[in-house]
Amino acid sequence: MRQIIGLLAASAAIATLAGCGAGRPVQSAQAAGPAGAGLSGMPPGFEAIPLAECTPPQPARPILWFDAASVAKGGRIEIRPTWVVGSHLWFDAKAGCLRDLSIEPATARFVWDEGRLYLEPDDEADVGTTFVIAGKLQDQELSGTAVQLYDPAAFPLVGTWRQDPAACGDAQAMRELMFDAAGGFSATWLPFERYKDYWGSYSYDPATGALVLEPKGGNNVPGNLGSGKAELDGDTLVLMSASVGSPDGRPPCAQPFTRR
Repeated sequence: MRQIIGLLAASAAIATLAGCGAGRPVQSAQAAGPAGAGLSGMPPGFEAIPLAECTPPQPARPILWFDAASVAKGGRIEIRPTWVVGSHLWFDAKAGCLRDLSIEPATARFVWDEGRLYLEPDDEADVGTTFVIAGKLQDQELSGTAVQLYDPAAFPLVGTWRQDPAACGDAQAMRELMFDAAGGFSATWLPFERYKDYWGSYSYDPATGALVLEPKGGNNVPGNLGSGKAELDGDTLVLMSASVGSPDGRPPCAQPFTRR
């Protein structure tokens, strides 16, 4: 009888390993338990945190990004989960608390690199593809998970930019100027939680440097912002005749922006 039970147990173990599939991380074959649960689809090397240590500080819902997320062709985007309470309060969560992740379409993959989790599109993925991530943070389903693949040559401003307050003197530095690959931007002098001074749409011609800013709304839309020319050199952006304005009517800070 003991031999039969042993054979059945061995057969079950072989079947479990066969079901893991090629490329699935060793962690998904861990013993059952809080840390090892829900590791289907997680990348090789993923360092799972026990789910008992992943409970939010108060009732909250999980998201991956507040704003439209995009990833450059040939690049990657870090996956940084967040607990959101109400409409504006949030707490950073640890990537090791994520479970059961999947991507559609399957022309991208998850990569665990030095304690950080990334989405990395395949080389053959088409520009314009929207990747949808599904999964859980602790035991809650994720929402707000779409990521658009874009061509950085066509949208070179995508990212978050800031001016150095120390270099602006008496002028107010713009500490958060954000551009996305969907043609949207937002501007904030003094970032606080989810506050934005104003937002709208933009277009930028890399060949001529023409930057067009069209505000659509905001809490503090300046009267002295305007479209014009901008010069981009890697991660440095200089507004020549274009202007993001100033919050108090004084001349805007003329110092360069750097990409964060």
